[in-house]
Amino acid sequence: MIIHKVDPKSILVTTFTDKAANELKVKLARTIGKKAELMHISTIHSFCKSMLEKYFLHHQYGAEINVLDEESQKLVLQINKVNLGLAYWKDGKMKINTALAYFVIPKDIIPEDVYGPMGVC
Repeated sequence: MIIHKVDPKSILVTTFTDKAANELKVKLARTIGKKAELMHISTIHSFCKSMLEKYFLHHQYGAEINVLDEESQKLVLQINKVNLGLAYWKDGKMKINTALAYFVIPKDIIPEDVYGPMGVC
């Protein structure tokens, strides 16, 4: 950054967890000082959410995006299961009835003895 004279405001650093993002912020602050505060350091999910909110005119989801927790995700899937091609729920686990219709089975590319007769390992 210093050698190539890169503006810290133009640097994006993403991780998968909040913990890792916070650790990076601390390490970079120790290494480069106040310039680290000018960098965008966050989780990939947080960054994507901020871009969706910032550029809401370019997609159909609106300006306010909510990230669903696991239970809310299950509820959305349950409500939309017919539209999504999901058969039913049993013991809290999703069962898929039409999934194979969406997959291409590479019979001509991969021998059947590798993937089995239905293309499943």
